[in-house]
Amino acid sequence: MGKPKDGGVAAMWDNSDVLLFCDICIREIERGNRPTTHFSKEGWSNIMRKFEESTGKKYDKVQFKNKWDHLKKEWKLWTELKRGEIGLGWNTSRKTIDASDEWWDERLKVVPAAKKFRYSGIQPELEEKMDMMFSSVVATGHHACTPHSRNVGPESTEDRALSNGGQEDADVTGVPPVPENTATSEVGHRRRKGQKKDITAVLEDMAESSRTMCRFMQEPPKSNSSFPIAQALEKLGTYHEVQSDKAFHFFAITYLMDKNHRETFMCLPEGLNVEWLRSRYTSGV
Repeated sequence: MGKPKDGGVAAMWDNSDVLLFCDICIREIERGNRPTTHFSKEGWSNIMRKFEESTGKKYDKVQFKNKWDHLKKEWKLWTELKRGEIGLGWNTSRKTIDASDEWWDERLKVVPAAKKFRYSGIQPELEEKMDMMFSSVVATGHHACTPHSRNVGPESTEDRALSNGGQEDADVTGVPPVPENTATSEVGHRRRKGQKKDITAVLEDMAESSRTMCRFMQEPPKSNSSFPIAQALEKLGTYHEVQSDKAFHFFAITYLMDKNHRETFMCLPEGLNVEWLRSRYTSGV
């Protein structure tokens, strides 16, 4: 339960409300309304409005922020409990990780605060949504996003207007720029023939890269709409080099939340798309 700051209605969260809250938060993250670890003023405003429209419950920003912080704390503890483990199942009767008592005893020695999860864990559907919400801060596991049955609602004209008024992305297309040739003709004349040959080869490589990019940009789009995040994550999960590097995998999940980045990833040829993601990861964008 969350207490309002002005004596209003206390926040009561059932499972359905929590899942809906996560869906709305993911939508705002995809729209770029979480520039740091928390949402922008516009993001919080949209969350409050959409939650009230869907549930009839009117909570203030403090109540939603408290819920966000609580979920983040629970998620970090849960992922720490599962750190380094692959292929853990879900026990529907115990509503937690399907593991032996010996496994639990050993893990709780390392993460004693997670003992509350032994008989009541974070259900897979909620965990997948929490991964999408918090993976840009802490990367310790991997899941794909699945839609929830409650509808967040289509993006309204007002939503689009608000979104366009927010902060601009530093990297609009997500495509690394081709280095410009700054050598002047005067400098070129002073170089030896061997150096000229090397420069010619470099310039030819750059020209070929530019031609390849032009051909790619001139191809008609596969659809009139952006690729959905679920489709991009499904494709991402097919690459072993991504799956085997959890930090890189979580960076890629967060990076592909941006629709421009998603379209670049989905449209680039096989292999080149992962190399492009890796270049963004290593450059620290």
